[in-house]
Amino acid sequence: PIYDKPQWILDLYADWTSDRVENKVVIPYVSMYESTTMLVDRLNKKLTEAGIEVKLFDLVHCDEGELSMELVDCATVVLGSSMVLAGPHPAAVTAAYLVNALRPKLRYYSIIGSYGWGDGEWMHNWEDKCKEDGAVLVADGVICQEEPDDDAVENCKALGKALA
Repeated sequence: PIYDKPQWILDLYADWTSDRVENKVVIPYVSMYESTTMLVDRLNKKLTEAGIEVKLFDLVHCDEGELSMELVDCATVVLGSSMVLAGPHPAAVTAAYLVNALRPKLRYYSIIGSYGWGDGEWMHNWEDKCKEDGAVLVADGVICQEEPDDDAVENCKALGKALA
């Protein structure tokens, strides 16, 4: 079969292969005891107040196809995760893998999350991969032990301001 009006397909392809990004922050996250959700909510509020479009994806309930579509042209990704044993939650690993496989046109990235024990060092693995792809770390990630305290909340606000 021959498609006699391919211009819209060519326009999509031109857009996908261009360097153009939308002023949008995609936040895929997973939270085991709601601590990471609290951080995500604070960050979302700060970004929304600044007029930035935010797309939240609770990784336990989201559709990977929808997440993939939002990643195509977003400028920023903030990965949120709780720590499981000595590493990120498996759903966050899947999201990080998806980001790395799709190689979106990211300009900026950061990480937020919480842990119950250990030191939260797992997050640096994803940071290293983003640096390889040319994305710039906007600000140090917001990592807190257990429920976010006042410092973590303030750090989320500072991250939101830096992203905006």
